Amino acid sequence: MYIITKEEFELNVDSKYFGFDEVKCKNCCNMFWLTEKSKAFLKILNHFRKSVVKKPVRLTNLYRCPSKNQKIGGSKDSAHLEAIAVDMFCDDLSVDELYRKALKSSLFSGLGVYEEGFIHADIKNRNIFWCSTKKHGVEYFKTGEEALKRFLSEREGK
Repeated sequence: MYIITKEEFELNVDSKYFGFDEVKCKNCCNMFWLTEKSKAFLKILNHFRKSVVKKPVRLTNLYRCPSKNQKIGGSKDSAHLEAIAVDMFCDDLSVDELYRKALKSSLFSGLGVYEEGFIHADIKNRNIFWCSTKKHGVEYFKTGEEALKRFLSEREGK
């Protein structure tokens, strides 16, 4: 495992739909954490985009260096630090539609839906589901369906 530059990424990573600029840390380092697990995660994301969503998906946050993670108040054991988590949205789908597709795909072990208009997906070794709203903050649920139900009820003001 090691930190790589754009040139190294292009030589070592097969990612048809997501380039270095989308997956790198958006901090001063502009690097990517390359491991077998992060390469596998990129394969999952490419499959998710091609075969599940079938529309362009925009990644806003995949790898975070420790400095960036600390700056934004990320969890000390964030899967973003290992490049096995992503925050994403799709211009052609609502956030709940994208979350449903991710949930139905069973490709991810962690899924969160955010009122700000994106979902979080990861492959950390646990199953966890949550929603984040301004009114209640982050709430965790046993199933993804429960998290989505809570998210939708909050959005509709119920």
